[in-house]
Amino acid sequence: MKETRPFSMKDKIGYTLGDLGCCCTEQFRAMYLAIFYTLVLKVNPVHVGILMLITKFWDAINDPLIGALVDSHKNLFLGLNSLLFQLQYSVY
Repeated sequence: MKETRPFSMKDKIGYTLGDLGCCCTEQFRAMYLAIFYTLVLKVNPVHVGILMLITKFWDAINDPLIGALVDSHKNLFLGLNSLLFQLQYSVY
């Protein structure tokens, strides 16, 4: 059996930096939408906050479920994994 090395601090920093761009982009989008909804569309800021909270809860529940579903099935040469990947991003 092949030995694996332990998950080091270098690995943790690498994963953190890899996700940093996505997180920054998401935050900029959320800030822009909050300002746009409140100033341009004149939506109550409380309703905008609730809307963004609901989307974060949806994301927190949906991502692990889709990940578990993809992990539980074998890759059928651009079959199920590709289809679920496309489905997830077509919803957004």
